[in-house]
Amino acid sequence: MDIGQHCPVDDNVWNNTKLLRLGIEMAHGNEFAACFQGISRLSNSSQSYESSLIEGEVLQDDPSDYANGITRDVCFDDGRATIRVKDGRGWGLYRDFVADAAGLGIAGEFSGFNNGSNQPLVDRTDSTYNVLITSKGEYPTTAAIYLHAASGYHHGLVAREDAFPAGGTFLALYKSGTNVPAFAVDRNGNLSYANGRKVVVRRINGYDCLTLE
Repeated sequence: MDIGQHCPVDDNVWNNTKLLRLGIEMAHGNEFAACFQGISRLSNSSQSYESSLIEGEVLQDDPSDYANGITRDVCFDDGRATIRVKDGRGWGLYRDFVADAAGLGIAGEFSGFNNGSNQPLVDRTDSTYNVLITSKGEYPTTAAIYLHAASGYHHGLVAREDAFPAGGTFLALYKSGTNVPAFAVDRNGNLSYANGRKVVVRRINGYDCLTLE
């Protein structure tokens, strides 16, 4: 089914779309090509529930062939904004929550259900990540994460000790192309690696001191 106007933005994506295609040339104002709205009225429900405005799922039954360098990827949602003029602005993804009353607000939640392998190393064929941030293009990206201060934050980065298994690391900077830490903080908040060397506690002149092993 083809609904809408074919706007020549990306013919490859357009021609490979199997079901619904919606194309429009945007005007110069606040506008949205498609809009979905819903409201959850007071229910006095006797059980917990989740209502989603849009729900989708894609299943992958086709494995990659790493021996021959063939990757077979599926993606539930693929969206992008392309800046084609100087001083253009584009957001590949935007989400917000609006708290008009006291409540739990989450702008984005990324849950990983790992029932496949217990892999602590990165860059393996069975490594798993809740969020993977990559950079592409000719120039480096200004920042991978930027905490912009408007109303401010009570905390910048938060985790709990029990979020990490025994031997887990809260923060790690690995040497290029390896799983060897150049800098690391363990799940208990202790500096465990610095300058690529393990940090240990030694008793010096009656004081516990952090030293490089």
